[in-house]
Amino acid sequence: MTINTGIPTNLRAPRTFHSFLYVTGNRSLVPTDKRVALIGIKSTAGTIAVESPTEVTDTAETDTLAGIGSELALMARAAFAQCAAEGSSPRLFLVGLTAPGAGTAAISTLTVTGPATESGTLILRVAGRPISVGVTSGDAQNTVAAAIEAALDAAVAILPVTASVAANVVSCTAVHKGANGNDVQFRIEKGVAGISVAIAQSVAGAGTTDLTNALDALAGQKYD
Repeated sequence: MTINTGIPTNLRAPRTFHSFLYVTGNRSLVPTDKRVALIGIKSTAGTIAVESPTEVTDTAETDTLAGIGSELALMARAAFAQCAAEGSSPRLFLVGLTAPGAGTAAISTLTVTGPATESGTLILRVAGRPISVGVTSGDAQNTVAAAIEAALDAAVAILPVTASVAANVVSCTAVHKGANGNDVQFRIEKGVAGISVAIAQSVAGAGTTDLTNALDALAGQKYD
């Protein structure tokens, strides 16, 4: 039988490790008799029927149903993370909303200037998530911008934005349209000598959604 520890094979220093795998060996979170409904915007890639409660059991399923990085998918990820921390889980239901058809997706830009005069790790936070970018002394501004975009791409499952890069400018576009995209915060937490990053919102998100039908769809069942 293969035992998956999650520990890198090239790590040779002796020490003690603890690995908790909730879904292997016929183990799972302890279910409770509560029902929780999450109502949020799904992306166009999400396959869930809108305004219809759909039960989910893991983040892979929610990413498919709600669309990676959508408001609804990130709500579900937060809920599952809390369940894992507590060791028990209520029944979770997703209720998807369509993004405002006439709305606009918010866009923020990260404009990099350089070059780097030392090596180090640039750390930025996007919607509270830490993003680490390795920088080597002498890296040009375009190189650092490309590295930022690659780091954002690697974290796409937990971010409410998608990234693109042109020269030294990284553009971060909200996964779906709506004014909610204006709430996504960008912050440089740790810099690298020689590199500066200017953050600006180039396009304001616009459009709102109506929760009435989604709330009506919950009628007839008890939700906690």
